[in-house]
Amino acid sequence: MKKYKIISFLLVAIFCMNIALPGITAFAVEGSSTEGSNIIYISSAEDLISLAKKCSLDIWSRGKTVILMNSIDLSGIEFTSIPTFGGIFDGQGYTISGLSLTGYGSPQGLFCYIQEGALIKKLTVKGIVTPVGTKSIVGGVAGNNSGTIQNCIFNGVIRGDEYIGGIAGINQAKGLISNCSVQGIAYGEHNVGGIAGENFGTILLSTNKASINTTVEESTFNLEDISNINIEKLSSFSTADIVNISDIGGIAGFSSGIIQSCSNSGT
Repeated sequence: MKKYKIISFLLVAIFCMNIALPGITAFAVEGSSTEGSNIIYISSAEDLISLAKKCSLDIWSRGKTVILMNSIDLSGIEFTSIPTFGGIFDGQGYTISGLSLTGYGSPQGLFCYIQEGALIKKLTVKGIVTPVGTKSIVGGVAGNNSGTIQNCIFNGVIRGDEYIGGIAGINQAKGLISNCSVQGIAYGEHNVGGIAGENFGTILLSTNKASINTTVEESTFNLEDISNINIEKLSSFSTADIVNISDIGGIAGFSSGIIQSCSNSGT
């Protein structure tokens, strides 16, 4: 009798496993498919332009990981800022060069807005960000940052009226800028900094080598390091045209947040 009970138990167990296994398999396949659709590979200027168009909706990029597969030169290519980004952008140490943002609109930067919870990492940006119009909240990597910008470099020229920074125009309270560096030239009237124009968040382990509110002739900056630079525009930059200058700093023009373990060797 005991032997029959054991056999019955085994048969029931095998039957239950046959029911459960298809469900487990389907779940695994579904998870893999979902993960794949949330990874976006960028390998050309066209891919970057497509990304910018898709990011016009603030929710589109959330939960997505964007991976830069190689360096991209935007020289001579019409490119507008990525409007808003809420995912992960992994530059993998590559460079986006030839960036030229000279149109209307604020904020301005490679990214206009970096959302809370977003991460931009291991990316170098080379170019010029000199918008017209309001010319407010201008940064090399981001105009307005509420996320994390980590291990990024900006090498170029930034110009605007207020909230001007090599990495971010404004670093908001939830914003973190860590282990970033800036080389080049930054111009503005109010709240101008090598890393951030205005900082309410945290800036750590970052270095500014940019010249702040100085003429090109006085700067030691090598323009050959930047793609797609308009020399005539640069030669017209002069602090003589700027009056009522306030809140200018090597790391941040104004800060009520945290700045720690940073260095400034700019002029």
